[in-house]
Amino acid sequence: MDRCLLPYVTFLQEHDPAPFAEYILARELIGDETEAEDAYAWAKQFALYDDLAGEQREDGSWGAYLSAETATSKNCRYKTTARALQRARDLALPADDPAVVRARALLHRYLSGETPLPDTMSPRNFTQRAGIRRQALLDLSFYEPEDEQVMRFRSLLAERLEYACASGRFDRARWKAAGIEEPLRIGEADESVLPILAFPGCIGERLQRCLLAYLWEEWHFYGIVCCGDRYAPSDGEFHFWLLLLEQLRDFSLFPEFAASQVLPALRMLCDRLIDPCERVEIKINRYHAQYGQYSASWQTYARKRNDLLLRLLRTLRCALVCRE
Repeated sequence: MDRCLLPYVTFLQEHDPAPFAEYILARELIGDETEAEDAYAWAKQFALYDDLAGEQREDGSWGAYLSAETATSKNCRYKTTARALQRARDLALPADDPAVVRARALLHRYLSGETPLPDTMSPRNFTQRAGIRRQALLDLSFYEPEDEQVMRFRSLLAERLEYACASGRFDRARWKAAGIEEPLRIGEADESVLPILAFPGCIGERLQRCLLAYLWEEWHFYGIVCCGDRYAPSDGEFHFWLLLLEQLRDFSLFPEFAASQVLPALRMLCDRLIDPCERVEIKINRYHAQYGQYSASWQTYARKRNDLLLRLLRTLRCALVCRE
């Protein structure tokens, strides 16, 4: 663990962290595998895990994949499989977690054609099927990065990126127009799948720098935020800004891009959160069910503060790598 993180980790440990917070601290910040396994087994006994696993269907899904089915998702926290898998990654559920194992099997059935792709009742059937395939490959890549179809998809995206960056900068028009044969029939790849290229060794520094330069200043995530923007926890956009940083933090050049503004901003906010004289205004964003919540509830400031601090530390850890 980077020594710069020690005051923040110590603060969390001394301020009654929730079971899932203890697990994530042990797994990602402290790096103690034995402690992480014990903490994970304990965390699974609590409601946050039941909220997720309890809504999973027998086939491994959580309703439809990308588009909620109103008739079946009413009163569900996780209205789509993609959102549920996003939450599984937020809780750092391992690949062998029973709920994740069932979901991975479902993704393989979707991608092999054994199970028909859902969400195809709309007139935009082709577009939806392509989007589901892209999202399924991205979701699978987090747990099986060396799966054959995932590797093929990653290779195709890297080839397309090379074409888009021929001029030395990312050209979005060339990215969209790239005429690369895609036997997976995934349709036109968009920027939402680009985090898959963060896999080690997938693209070289030249391409990565072109890509991150574009994503950092020009790409508007969810159409509202980009990395070059700055938001406070009291802003409605703050959650999406953090989410964007989380999409990009696994790129090896992330520390370089974060160094000038993002890293200082994250550290300053962490300092404010552990300052006993400060009470940071934290707006709760309900767009993603429970995302970033590791405590049983956010009814107290202390719980909201602890959970936000942990979420910040998970990205701050990546921003500090090789900064010297």
